[in-house]
Amino acid sequence: MTENELQKQCGEYIKKLGWEFLHLGYRGKSRHGYSANNTGYPDLIIFASSGKCFFVELKVGDGKLNAKQILKKAILENLGYGYYVCYNYQQFVEVIAGERFNTGGGNDR
Repeated sequence: MTENELQKQCGEYIKKLGWEFLHLGYRGKSRHGYSANNTGYPDLIIFASSGKCFFVELKVGDGKLNAKQILKKAILENLGYGYYVCYNYQQFVEVIAGERFNTGGGNDR
């Protein structure tokens, strides 16, 4: 499975829950001429029920966070947000279950 296929599956699951998400995949200039610098941000920003927001980076195979992603993870966790790295759909579903029942927290992968 590619990262894009995993992302599509995860997005469909989020929508089934009635939640929203934002994918920051754009890295060029916007139509207004602004430079979009999303370097290091995770793949998904998830807006859950009760005003909860958390971040998910999707990786496939033996993918690892790069230096900018590690820094962004530390910043977001220090601000109090949950930050997760998921390597497959089942792991993503488990993260969502933890967040739904308020038992989630960031992970260290």
